[in-house]
Amino acid sequence: MVTNDLAARWFDKLLIVGALAVMINGVIGWFSGGLPTLRPFTITVMLTSAVLIAVVMRTDDLAAPRIIASVVMAVSLAVIISPVIRDSAREIITIWCLIMIAAFAATLRVRFLDDLPLIAVLIIAGEALILAVRIPGLGVPNQQIVVGFLAFLAVAFPLGVIRERLYGRRLLAGIRSIPMARIIVGLLAYTFAVIAALNLLVAFPGNYWASAGLVAIVVLIGLILWQTTQLDSYRRLTGALLQAEMATPWPEGQAEAIMEQLVRDHVRVDSVTVQGAPGESGAISAEVADDKYLVARRRAGDQGFSREDADVVGGIAALGRATYIQATQRRHLELLANTDDLTGLWEYKYWLTVLSDTCSNRIPGESIAVIFFDLDYFKNINTNFGHIRADIALAALGKRLNNIPHWRFARFGGDEFVGFLASLDAKDQLETECAHIQQVASEPVLADGREIVLGVTIGRTISFDKDDNPRRMVAIAERDGRERKAARPTPDEGPSDTEMMQALLDGGLSVMYQPIVSLKTGEVHGYEALLRGNIPGKGAISPPDIVVAARNLGLLDTLTQRVAQTAVPAIEEVCRLTGRRLSVSINIETDQLTWDSEALEWLAHRAADSPARIVAEITERGETDWTAEQDELVTELNARGVHFALDDYGAGQSRLRAVARRRWYAVKMDRDFLTTDQTGLTMLRHNVAAMHELGQVVVLEGLEDADQLALAKSLGIDYGQGFLLGRPMTIENLLAHLPD
Repeated sequence: MVTNDLAARWFDKLLIVGALAVMINGVIGWFSGGLPTLRPFTITVMLTSAVLIAVVMRTDDLAAPRIIASVVMAVSLAVIISPVIRDSAREIITIWCLIMIAAFAATLRVRFLDDLPLIAVLIIAGEALILAVRIPGLGVPNQQIVVGFLAFLAVAFPLGVIRERLYGRRLLAGIRSIPMARIIVGLLAYTFAVIAALNLLVAFPGNYWASAGLVAIVVLIGLILWQTTQLDSYRRLTGALLQAEMATPWPEGQAEAIMEQLVRDHVRVDSVTVQGAPGESGAISAEVADDKYLVARRRAGDQGFSREDADVVGGIAALGRATYIQATQRRHLELLANTDDLTGLWEYKYWLTVLSDTCSNRIPGESIAVIFFDLDYFKNINTNFGHIRADIALAALGKRLNNIPHWRFARFGGDEFVGFLASLDAKDQLETECAHIQQVASEPVLADGREIVLGVTIGRTISFDKDDNPRRMVAIAERDGRERKAARPTPDEGPSDTEMMQALLDGGLSVMYQPIVSLKTGEVHGYEALLRGNIPGKGAISPPDIVVAARNLGLLDTLTQRVAQTAVPAIEEVCRLTGRRLSVSINIETDQLTWDSEALEWLAHRAADSPARIVAEITERGETDWTAEQDELVTELNARGVHFALDDYGAGQSRLRAVARRRWYAVKMDRDFLTTDQTGLTMLRHNVAAMHELGQVVVLEGLEDADQLALAKSLGIDYGQGFLLGRPMTIENLLAHLPD
């Protein structure tokens, strides 16, 4: 039907103004004639009629509530405006209107203001009823009731028709359900029961017992009607939820459409949508998920939503919310099931499934590149750095690979990885992409305070045919990687221990210096001498590889002495320039703690008159327990001026006996304690407390960010070391950064 929204809105405003005029007229009557005297049956009729209107307005049919409300109000007003209180009829209308407004407000809290024009129609029609009842010549109350009823309908019905036509609706639309028919019959019967009760009261004046009994019967029947509508509302709500529940679990992609259809099936709406924000005032909005709401609307001028409507929409939204939560949990579990725990990359089988789907769905001529690569010399990394640090390096590599846009990577197994990229612009792009992956993978990884450099050899292939077998593509890329590795000039096994040590001792050794900083004052307390090696034509050699080679050749003391002879004089010069006594820490292995160690004898001889504190840091790589002989040797050297610190406490064999037996210059906590999980933090807290209780000074290694530094300070740790506080530097850089 054609609507005229502007005219409809102006007509509603005129109705509201007319209703206000009627109410103001009644209030004026209060001031001129005083408040009306209300008899018990009058109050009873008013209240029960208000209950009736509240009952019918709870129903969801469009026209029935309006018709029934009009009938009930007409008959009730006609009953009230009887010859007994005829003189105060004008004053009664105001009280009656207030009771009706309260009934509407209590029932239609969702869109009560939208129903003000309907209330205004009933109020204006009530004024017409009062005027008709006062027509001279009317006799018994039944005549007044009939005349008043007809006058009421003569005004209410045309005004209602005009409103419905302006809004494009049919007045009688919506009377459709069997429960609604039962309510109509019950309400009409109740209305005429009120009339019969009034006639009996008039027939037996002064019989208060009869009056009380009739009032009780009327109230009881009203309560029965109220419960009937309550049960109908519960039936509608449970029916909607049962239908929705039987359809669960909903497919995630269809959840919105299912919710919208369920609302349309059980609530009369003009529109229902799932949107990113709550609806406007007057609409029903129920949250389904974060930034997702189920919103039901009716057109302007339509009957407001009831609380039962809101309950139905809210119940359907709750089931939708459960569907979204289940879908999120299912995706999370699927991701966990198909993700490698260590690297965070996809499992190979899941990756292969995604690659197969991508190949099958690509457009003709679209290219897909597949790569296969492993880590160079990873066996040596496991041997020299330990499996824990090697795992840290793998985890860091996985995180870096996941951050490369457009690629999909998986861990094939061990130190082998695969990846694919769809829609390459040109074949040269694959070479550029592989070079970028090599660059990302080769960036140094800091694992427990030690730098690990990973190298990769990438095999590659590119496919343009959608029928290419994904497994065959992986096999081609793997073979290409093996061929590339075999063609490299440097053999996989690297230089021998003898060649390595000879080249290093011939000038390939260097020393870097990393500051150790007081966490209480922020001042540099000293420096740790870090070994570096570089062989011309071979490149950098990792410190663990150098130590292993020196141990195999029996050159540990020679290597340590060479480092000490470089580092101690350098830090002594820093002490003279700054006027401070700084520490210089030299790393030694546990098996160097012997009485005939030339390196330890050199340190003791130098410590006698050195301006620096010479500290020997004992690593925990040794498998033997702390012995009484070692303890005696350390006590002897300590008396000669060499301080001893326990390095990497917690990384290997936790030599608690060594910690408890003597007072160390410092106990250096390994970076393994700096984890984000609660267990690691608890271990760190308890170990620091134990060290302090034993009188030990604590140094925490591996401080890389402000959060770790704040944690260390909060735990009362004495000194810190790590990239945040200072990276390893050459002696030239160290001297250049000294204060003037």
